[in-house]
Amino acid sequence: MNCDENMESNVYFHIQDEAERLLKEIELMKKNVENSELYAGMRFDLEHNETFQQCLFRLLGSHSHVQVVIYALGSMEYSFHSQFQLAVVLLLKQDISNWIGNIQVYDPLMSPADMLVFRKLDVEMLTIDENCKRQVRRPTMFYMPLPSYWLIGNLLGANWSSSCINQIFLLTNSFRYLLTNISSCNQNGETSHRVERILPFTTEFDIKTSHEEIYTNVFSRFSWRFFDVGPNVNMETSLPGTGSLSILIQLGEFIGWSMTLALNIIYFVVTDSVTKITKYERSGGDRHWLDWQRYLEEVFLEIMQSDMSSEGFAQFLGENRGPRHLRCNSVPPPLGWIKLNIYGIGTEGDQPGRFSGVFQDDTGICLGKYSGTIDANDNVIAGLEALRNGLVRCVEGKPKAQKLMVESDNVILIQYLNGQPEPNELTMCRYFEEAFLEDMQSDMSSEGFAQSLGTYRGPRRLRCNSVPPPLGWIKLNIYGIGTEGDQPGRFSGVFQDDTGMCLGSYSDTIDAKDNVIAGLEALRNGLVRCVEGKPKAQKLMVESDNVILIQYLNGHPEPNELTMCKLKEISDLLKRITCAFYHVYEEANEAARDLALRDERHNQE
Repeated sequence: MNCDENMESNVYFHIQDEAERLLKEIELMKKNVENSELYAGMRFDLEHNETFQQCLFRLLGSHSHVQVVIYALGSMEYSFHSQFQLAVVLLLKQDISNWIGNIQVYDPLMSPADMLVFRKLDVEMLTIDENCKRQVRRPTMFYMPLPSYWLIGNLLGANWSSSCINQIFLLTNSFRYLLTNISSCNQNGETSHRVERILPFTTEFDIKTSHEEIYTNVFSRFSWRFFDVGPNVNMETSLPGTGSLSILIQLGEFIGWSMTLALNIIYFVVTDSVTKITKYERSGGDRHWLDWQRYLEEVFLEIMQSDMSSEGFAQFLGENRGPRHLRCNSVPPPLGWIKLNIYGIGTEGDQPGRFSGVFQDDTGICLGKYSGTIDANDNVIAGLEALRNGLVRCVEGKPKAQKLMVESDNVILIQYLNGQPEPNELTMCRYFEEAFLEDMQSDMSSEGFAQSLGTYRGPRRLRCNSVPPPLGWIKLNIYGIGTEGDQPGRFSGVFQDDTGMCLGSYSDTIDAKDNVIAGLEALRNGLVRCVEGKPKAQKLMVESDNVILIQYLNGHPEPNELTMCKLKEISDLLKRITCAFYHVYEEANEAARDLALRDERHNQE
């Protein structure tokens, strides 16, 4: 059945089908989260951090398990971030089942498909918006991935007594980060006051990772948080409950809420504890789920027609799952775009891995296709090879694409390409190879290449093998070795074009003990030849197996005085050619190395 066909009359089919797809995606997400550095850090605290375990055992008391309540999760149908956040707590339940009990969840954005998924996962759905004002009677963990600050204030306020607050612990934003970044709007006023008062009674365990930038929009300064307030501490007086300050806070809240009431409040309900619950419209309004799909499709098409950068598209598409209509049907790309559908499957038994790609223009016409085999077990790696082949074709103008929309049915592959979540090492190598190829085809300056190549070590395939440079570039492999005993220092260089053809080579001796100085002399000789048009090079990719030399050329670390003088000698030459300096291993630099180490002197033009 076409997913767009008679959608209004096939509501049940839509919900059931979407729920099944979501379950598959969440299982894939769980596998990826399980191997991430973020989750490893969380597991370490749970299993090996003695202070963490002491806080947990104190909170549990005579209870065997904690209740888990999830707020501010969002919708898995509309957000990949929500899928990632749910995968974390599902893994905790799976791996730490000895103290994590049943899980409850509520978010106003939950769709019917989300609800079916929760039912399949044995997660209880709350039917009333508690507005994060649940007052606990037993040990409870509140998991709030990216909450509005006032929701944290609501939760603290509902449990503002030692008998309650000592029974909760949070997995959410760091309180210290919250106080630094919280706005001064009326709705956040009480939150900041409560956080400031409870901070001295709080034990925080930050969840750190070297991939902070990947998790910025998924978790913001994430941490575990326990409270330990003595029974003699009067928490009502710790935070103004009466008096002028409290009245000002309440008046400010009333003014802020009354303005919101005119626009956004849908209804009021009263719970058993006589707590007022307010339901607010979220971004996009309180739409029926079919309206949400149309809304997302409009936003998607609007963004695709914008001048957004690749980074902007990655951020948007890495977070938003996109409208069902575009995920279920092969639709031509927006005007001015080329679409590339890629597929990859790893080796299985005696069957080799395979990959393929199909190009399509904005009228739906096929512009070309390709396929090949790959020796890789991982479907993601096979998919990345499909992408690499497609990018190479685009760089060669077959087809010529300034804007490329890449589609794949491998959700993890697409998430990696959009910068989240954290990929494994092998995938990261392939990912950097794609990024490297993209950089080399850009109009980046020498300074830009230096910053990029001085930071990232680059893909192993390019470091281990002598590979022709990208289209439009000339490659120069250089080698230098200093004097040793009665053997003079030597240097050499070999030029190669983008087809792999040798364009010339040179070698000579040098009176220098330092290998870096000999390597710089090899570079100076090569730059002189390029300036003279032998060969003519506007973009020069320089490779060397001397990692320190390449790091100096890319601007760090700071060279010694002798090296600095040599760098100044070639600085004028460097200004005349766009250069990218790249470190390779000895086997990839073999041609230049062998030339320098020959007994007789060569100087071929």
